Amino acid sequence: MFTILTKILLFTVFVAVISASITFIQNLVSSYLVTNSFFAVASYLGFMDGLSLFLTIIVAGFGAKQILAFVRS
Repeated sequence: MFTILTKILLFTVFVAVISASITFIQNLVSSYLVTNSFFAVASYLGFMDGLSLFLTIIVAGFGAKQILAFVRS
């Protein structure tokens, strides 16, 4: 049985690991996206903004689901 303090500590570590991994992947992929001319056209037409919004919704939904499952346990 976890106390509330242990849950807070584990939740903080979990959020930090997720945040660091997303930042790492963004830094790794961004150099490849900048040099591709197709992505420049897609950005000009607004597809990249739509994709960014879609991915943000997916990650936020997954995060909320994980938080609720963690609090429930």
